[in-house]
Amino acid sequence: MVGFPKIIHQTWKDENIPERWQGAVESCKKLNPGYEYRLWTDKELVELVKKDYSWLTPTFTGKLLCAYRSWLHSRENVLQPSILLGVIYVCTFLSGARAVVSETKSPLSLFSGYVHPIQRADAIRYVLMHKFGGVYLDIDTMCLVSFDFILNKVNGSSFDAVMAGNNYPAVLDPALMMSKKGNPFMEFCLHRLPIMDHTYILPHLTVFYSTGPYFLSLSYLQYPCHRNLYKLGVNYVRREYFIHEHGSTWKMWDIHIIHFFEDYFVKILIFVIFIKLAKKYVF
Repeated sequence: MVGFPKIIHQTWKDENIPERWQGAVESCKKLNPGYEYRLWTDKELVELVKKDYSWLTPTFTGKLLCAYRSWLHSRENVLQPSILLGVIYVCTFLSGARAVVSETKSPLSLFSGYVHPIQRADAIRYVLMHKFGGVYLDIDTMCLVSFDFILNKVNGSSFDAVMAGNNYPAVLDPALMMSKKGNPFMEFCLHRLPIMDHTYILPHLTVFYSTGPYFLSLSYLQYPCHRNLYKLGVNYVRREYFIHEHGSTWKMWDIHIIHFFEDYFVKILIFVIFIKLAKKYVF
């Protein structure tokens, strides 16, 4: 497909892919014999950022400017200003003091300064898609069809990128991305990394908002030309085209707390209200 380099990018800490995921990797190689396969190790990725993306450093003025631009874009797209966005923008301004100090650090201060390793794994996807283009795929994802089949199916040449859809509240899933080299959307994501570099109370939320699914989704919705991006439906991503085996390397202890509130918060709230009303009108 014209415009999409025939390269498969995957990342791991070293060259030894765990045995449980080797079948998934081989399935993608087998279905895409005309594609170059590139496994990037942590050491290689650090060198790549150091060489070609040393500007990935948070600065005070850069954060303020990007926050303002993001707010302007949010007014013109599907995602309107909300309480959550307000919190993010407030965090952006309050973290300015920390950013001033970071200006004197190494150019790798943002990339190497992430608290959770999965944040670096997330951030590097946008680097790879911008620098080389091609296909990024999580190492625990099994291929059921070829990438050329997907690109032909969606008329990929009409878009700058084809990305995996996700369930609410996220719109996109960074587990799968197909991109043209030098894609402006990927550059947009890279410039947004510093302004989203905050601690969002819980580890899971920090990864989710700073580099993961919500970061990508918010970037997509605030990108002025997001109509140039194609979103694959969730059914295609998780059943018809791929099987994601969910290595869950980024999900930590707090995910259980989050799921508990998702499952029971409304029920508990209704129960408490019922008890209060019963006490008031019955007893």
